[in-house]
Amino acid sequence: MMFRIRFHGRGGQGMKTASRVLGTALHREGFTVQDAPRYGAERRGAPVFAYVRANRRPIDERGAMPVPDREPGIGLDQQPRDGASGYQLIG
Repeated sequence: MMFRIRFHGRGGQGMKTASRVLGTALHREGFTVQDAPRYGAERRGAPVFAYVRANRRPIDERGAMPVPDREPGIGLDQQPRDGASGYQLIG
């Protein structure tokens, strides 16, 4: 069974790092893993997506993941809504 996981966040929140940590942990448990961050200009606050695919067998899929099995997408929004100040947890 293949796991397809996509992380969403903003630059500087650690989504790329989180996908790397998950991919490394799955690899150490014997899975074949693909770990691919996707982002535009590298700057804090820019949208970031990171994909992790893991399977016990070789993975033949490539490219973006339009429909993931899991989508944590948890991070801190640096631009709070409703005029609030500080950070807001989204998920």
